[in-house]
Amino acid sequence: MLDQLRELANERKISLNSLVSQVLDHYVTLGVYDKTFGFFSISQDVLRLLLAKQGDEEIDKIVAVAGAKIHKQIIMYLYGKVNKDTIIEYVDIFGNRFETFRHFRDGTKHTMTFYHGINRQFSLLYYDITKSILSLAKIETLDNEKEVNEDGFTISFIVSG
Repeated sequence: MLDQLRELANERKISLNSLVSQVLDHYVTLGVYDKTFGFFSISQDVLRLLLAKQGDEEIDKIVAVAGAKIHKQIIMYLYGKVNKDTIIEYVDIFGNRFETFRHFRDGTKHTMTFYHGINRQFSLLYYDITKSILSLAKIETLDNEKEVNEDGFTISFIVSG
């Protein structure tokens, strides 16, 4: 296993210590809870096929049923409370599940970009889920800055007081 880790670190051009730190960070922040909350691995190809024929209304129905419900339970499990700080920390953890994720802060304005490379329907689904998670702490998104496309999405919001 150590040889596999060294090889992976070499491929990623990072130190073995950095790779191990990333793996452990992912595991203790959310990976350890995946099975507890019903998450499982599924290939991007399967997601593409499942979501390809879903229209915006169907995506809205999925979010209405699932939305932030499970995420609220996870946040309570991880932090013991749901507030602006725990929501933002959780969305950062949640975002790191994606191939590429960035969280930019400019004063009270936050902009998060998610790249997944699946399809527009997946972007819309996860934009709406992220929005519903933020709404748990009454954080309003800036819908005029909403960006949803084939490969990812951007969501912006203001966090005050």
